[in-house]
Amino acid sequence: MVQIRPFEPGDLPGVLHLCEAEGWPSFPANPPRALRILTAPGVTTVVALDAGAVIGFAELFSDGELQAYLANSQWPPPTAAPA
Repeated sequence: MVQIRPFEPGDLPGVLHLCEAEGWPSFPANPPRALRILTAPGVTTVVALDAGAVIGFAELFSDGELQAYLANSQWPPPTAAPA
């Protein structure tokens, strides 16, 4: 069963793997910077886990009151319903 929860520093390798798989070089190029970005003030990052493995993430910027911007999002493709 997929679980969605707040990002923790130990999730970083899984997030970097997803970025690499998508051809997004910025985070994998500098993991310490990526960690700072994903945990910065005003940023909310969540991960999707399946059997403990990171299979998706979303990074949101917000003023904490009114506005929010979804900056990055990577999720597994939906699976087809059984026939």
